[in-house]
Amino acid sequence: MARTINEIQQEILTAKQNAQELNALDILTQPEIAVENPDSTSKVSEWRLWVWIQAVAIWTLEKIFDKFRQEVEERIAATRVHTRRWYREKALAFQFGDTLNDSDVYDVIDTSKQIVKFASVRKVVVSGHGVLRIKVAKDNNGELAKLAQTELDAFKDYMNDITDAGTYIFATSGDPDNLKLELDIYYDPQLIDASGDYLDGSGNAVLPAIKSYLKSIDFDGRLTLTHLIDALQKVKGIELPVLKYAAARPNGGVYSDLYNMNTGTRVEFYNPDAGWIVLDEANTVINYIPYND
Repeated sequence: MARTINEIQQEILTAKQNAQELNALDILTQPEIAVENPDSTSKVSEWRLWVWIQAVAIWTLEKIFDKFRQEVEERIAATRVHTRRWYREKALAFQFGDTLNDSDVYDVIDTSKQIVKFASVRKVVVSGHGVLRIKVAKDNNGELAKLAQTELDAFKDYMNDITDAGTYIFATSGDPDNLKLELDIYYDPQLIDASGDYLDGSGNAVLPAIKSYLKSIDFDGRLTLTHLIDALQKVKGIELPVLKYAAARPNGGVYSDLYNMNTGTRVEFYNPDAGWIVLDEANTVINYIPYND
């Protein structure tokens, strides 16, 4: 980035002040003798004017370099291979209610119209063809939410406009997957009651911890059962969380067992189809058991 003229001038003046000797002045020519005192502090002295001229020349050159660098970076960005990261960046740049220009970019960047706050791109195979699965979601007062149908339709059309020829896009935005659990929670009876609530009235000890862990998972990241139990283990007043059963499903789909201590089923990881997952409280069973030494 180009320095200011004042910054350049100051560097020249500092260099002059710190110089112990100037070899070029050892033998002065007649024109050099005619130059006024180089130690003059006047802001309009001849040597100060030459410093300013030199500073402007350097500043102009640095501005040209900045412009050249910008043009090179723009050309590189425009011609680079379109990776999954590029498609994700373009998904996040979507502006609802605007149209692209001939260069497949928006004339004006309006962040208030960029409704896609979460996006992931994965390569999948559908009917023997490679397809880019793009999952997107928006933010609704701090919570993930699916795009409305009109928003999703506009987003799909936008992605089709910018997609490379021969690349197939499958864009989705749906309701979250569901997780149901059965847990034995051994708790400290001096801190928590038989319903899992703190005795000081600060709320439930277990449900907020589960929800917080699920919310902490990166968009389109995977649920890890061990990490869920680790998160419960750190909660004040919970002495021992024991997972007895876990199952997950896409929204509206059928539950598949992840962990079942009776059958020996254990699937450590689960990738939510929608990109995120929430707790199915209505079908979750938590058994609170006082922990006594």
